Amino acid sequence: MSYWLKERGRSLLDNAAYEGVRLLILAVVLPLIYAGWKYITKQPLQWIVLLTFVALGTVALSLLAVAHFRNKKRYGVIKPKEPQPVIVAIDELKSLLHEGERLVGRFQEDSIKPTFPEVEDWRKRTRECARQKVLATENLVRTKDLLRLEKPWHEDDLLRIAAKFVDHGCLLPDDSLGIAVSKHLWGSVERLKELIAKIEGEELPETATTGLTGELNTQRKSGAARRVANEAIRVARENNISFTLYALQNAGVGTLDTEDEFQTARELIIQSNLPDPTKDLSLMGGLTWLKLVKFANEKEIALCNKVAVYDCIHSFFTQPVQPRQPTRRTITFDQETKIIDRLKGLKLQPVWITTALRAHEDDPEAYEYANQVKRVLSRAGVTINQSALGLGTLFPSGVSIFVKHHLYNEITAAAIIDAIRLTGVECKTAQRQVWSEHGAEPEINLMIGKNEITPPL
Repeated sequence: MSYWLKERGRSLLDNAAYEGVRLLILAVVLPLIYAGWKYITKQPLQWIVLLTFVALGTVALSLLAVAHFRNKKRYGVIKPKEPQPVIVAIDELKSLLHEGERLVGRFQEDSIKPTFPEVEDWRKRTRECARQKVLATENLVRTKDLLRLEKPWHEDDLLRIAAKFVDHGCLLPDDSLGIAVSKHLWGSVERLKELIAKIEGEELPETATTGLTGELNTQRKSGAARRVANEAIRVARENNISFTLYALQNAGVGTLDTEDEFQTARELIIQSNLPDPTKDLSLMGGLTWLKLVKFANEKEIALCNKVAVYDCIHSFFTQPVQPRQPTRRTITFDQETKIIDRLKGLKLQPVWITTALRAHEDDPEAYEYANQVKRVLSRAGVTINQSALGLGTLFPSGVSIFVKHHLYNEITAAAIIDAIRLTGVECKTAQRQVWSEHGAEPEINLMIGKNEITPPL
C-alpha cells in the first residue's frame, strides 16, 4: 500500500511540474511575441516583409535539420558500395584477354603487325595480374595454374594456326619472325583463356580457338571453294556422275589455292547428299588431293574412277626428276644490306656456326659460305661465341639450325632463318645438332653443310 501511495505521489508531482513549465513558457513566450509584434508594426513595410521571410526561412531550415538528424539516427550513414577485390582482379584478367585478342586480330587486319616487345609487354602485365594476392587468397589461382600460364601451347595447334595466317595472306610464308611472334601470342592468349575459364569454373577444351580462327574458317567456306562446289554439284546431277571427284575436276577444283579450300568443296559436296569424292581412296608420301588434281590436269588425266586415280598417283611418284646443278652459295652486298636492316634493333641470343669436319678441304664452298654468314651476322650485331668451323663428322646437308626450346632462342632462330633466306638459301630446323663431346652444347647452332638441291615434286 505504501508503495502505491509513493508511486501515485511521484506521478502527481511529475504532472504538476509539467503543467508548471507549460504555464511558465506561456508567461514568457507570449509577452515576447507581443513585444516583438509591436516593434515590427512600428517599422517600415519593407522591413516587415524582410523579417517575415527571414523568420520563415529559419523555421524551414530548422525543420529540414531535424528531419535529416532523425533519418541519420535511424538509418546510419549510407556509404557507396565498393566492388570486391577478387571481382576487380578477374575483370582485369578479362580486360587483358580482350587486349590480347585485339593483338591477334592485328595480324589479320593491320598492315603493321604486333612486334615482339609489344607481345612481351602484354604477357608481363598478364603475369602480374594473375599473381595478385587476392586470387591466391581466394584459392582461385594456384602455383600450378601460374606455371601452366607460362607453358607453351601445343605445337600442332600453333603450326595449324600459323598455316591459316599464311594461307589467308595475313603473313608471308618467309616471314619466320612474324610467324614465331604470332604463334607465341596466340598460344599465350589461349593459356589466359584457360586460366579465366578455370577461375569461373568452366571447362575449356585445349583445342579451343579464338574468334579470329572461327572467322578464318568461315572465310574458307565461301568464295572460290563454294563456287567450285556448286558447279560440281550441277555437273554431277546433270550428267549423272556418281564419282564426284571427277565432277570436282571438271568444275575447276584444280584452280583453288589451298588444300583447305579443296576440303571445303568436298564437305559441300557431301552436304548436298552426293557421294564423298575421296571415299575409299587414300594418299601417301605427303601428296594432297589438290596437288594430285593439279598434276592430273597438267598431264591431261581424267580422274573418272578409282583405277584412274591410283594410276595418276603412280604416275605422280614415278615421274622422272630433272637433274639440276646447285648454284654456288654466296652473299652479295645488297643481300648483306638487307640482312643488317632486318636484324637492326633486335636483341638476339648468341649463335654458333658449325661446318663438317675438314670442310675447308673437302667442301670449300660450304666453308666459304659459313665464313660469309659469320661475317654478315657479326656486322648485324649478332654475337658469334665461336664459329667452331671444322667440327662434326656425320653432318646434315644444306643449311639447318638447331634450337633449344626457349622463347628468346626461338625468336633468334626465326631471325637467323630470315637472314639465311635473304641470301637465296633455304634454312630448315633440325631436331638434333652435331657437336663435340667436349664442352656444353650450344643453345642455337647454325649448321652449314654440303650444298643440296631438293628435287621438284
